Amino acid sequence: MGQRHQIGIARALHHNPDVLVFDEATSALDGVTESAVMDALHNLSHPKIIIIIAHRFVTVKECDVIYLVYDGQIKESGRYEDLMNGSGYFRKTRGNVK
Repeated sequence: MGQRHQIGIARALHHNPDVLVFDEATSALDGVTESAVMDALHNLSHPKIIIIIAHRFVTVKECDVIYLVYDGQIKESGRYEDLMNGSGYFRKTRGNVK
């Protein structure tokens, strides 16, 4: 399954769209491969809007803005460090929301 994800991500990047949407795109990847994919996304030379939907917060740790959605509502938003240092829902759950 991980190889299929990698091929899909590579195809999406090859077409060079302005906006990319990843819905749990790295969930089937091992940690090393996921880290490599996320590093590649963060180091793209062209400006892009990338929307990543993930349950593992390590996946979005380097994103510009994180929106914590729970029960269909945005509970908090901000950078990872700000959310972890705050006193809100994100910190209380330690980024572990199911």
